[in-house]
Amino acid sequence: MAKSHWIIKRSEDESLIASAVKRKGKIFHCSGVQSLHDAGNLAGTISLTIDSSKASVLIEEFPDVKDDVLQLQIENKINQLALFNVEENISTAYSVINERRQKRLLSIIAQPEYLTTEGIQTVSVSGRVQLENCVSTVAATACLLQQLGPDPFIVLLITRLSALLIGVRDGVPLFLQSIPLSGPAEVDSGVASHAIGFGRQTLQRDFEIDSCRLVCLGEGRDSFDFEALDEENWIPDWSHFLSAEGNDIVLYPGLFGALFVGSRFSFLPVGYKWEG
Repeated sequence: MAKSHWIIKRSEDESLIASAVKRKGKIFHCSGVQSLHDAGNLAGTISLTIDSSKASVLIEEFPDVKDDVLQLQIENKINQLALFNVEENISTAYSVINERRQKRLLSIIAQPEYLTTEGIQTVSVSGRVQLENCVSTVAATACLLQQLGPDPFIVLLITRLSALLIGVRDGVPLFLQSIPLSGPAEVDSGVASHAIGFGRQTLQRDFEIDSCRLVCLGEGRDSFDFEALDEENWIPDWSHFLSAEGNDIVLYPGLFGALFVGSRFSFLPVGYKWEG
């Protein structure tokens, strides 16, 4: 009998949501999203996504060196930029954007290490599961949108606890900005408009992207005031690669995007091995 596969998302309030996945041909069929008190009753393989309003995205070029040396260089750059508190342990994950002249341009996602550690421990409580990957919601959302094509997007992702603006092209996060909430899963349209305008400028200035589509996702999407923002209330068509109940994909893009990250952007520690 084939193993069950689960996608799980851990929020910053430590709550868990999950969906069981079966693949038929090119389409992933997902069960309705359910809340979990813990993962102790699950069996099979797991792809884990972690929410973090404290995450950062860094686009940086590094020499083409061995992985252990590259990791030190990434950590030094993050420390130089003071992206996190001094002496705070950080989890990092990256994907290569391009390589030329013995250098690699990377998209790097970083978040506090305790979030990664707690997330892994939460889903590893059962000896009947195997953790295949652990990624940021930022990476998972970017890789979900990649299934629609390589075109660039600006993503307004509104969850119950945070709101993020993410610049994405071909499955790679290019910038990340946190937006203050005006209430649970609510963002003021004026604040959002200013952030989106700045995001478009960033994509044009740093990546020569002159036009991109705005997509609003997350639990706060349906309450967002698109008319005040003068933007299209657009919902992507996921049907050629993903099937889920109702509006689940729109509400929880980080959960379903974990299916498409692969080995990129993995927060699993080097040498991590499942012991079940």
